[in-house]
Amino acid sequence: MSWEIFAGQEPYPGMTVAEVNGQVKQGYRMSFPEGTPMDMSTLIVRMCWTEDPNERASMADVSHALEKLTNLPRPPLVSTNPEPQTNVQTSRSKKSKAKKKSGK
Repeated sequence: MSWEIFAGQEPYPGMTVAEVNGQVKQGYRMSFPEGTPMDMSTLIVRMCWTEDPNERASMADVSHALEKLTNLPRPPLVSTNPEPQTNVQTSRSKKSKAKKKSGK
């Protein structure tokens, strides 16, 4: 994902998902795009690229490190299971209410 952010393109061009998976399992990683800050690439390699998932940093730790590195606050959490909206008015329902008020 970091590659996409800094390059503005999809990584591993011309490769299928299966090919990418195979390459990554063999240790291949694309070079960071030109202009990627060194401290950012170091953080990603150190925290995210360890082969053993049990040795990788948690996403909370990565997020905290990115906050410190960039001096940007963490964005607000977004619910993946939103509550149903009960007071949603469409333009159609507004017109209907207006007609009722005017007696039409």
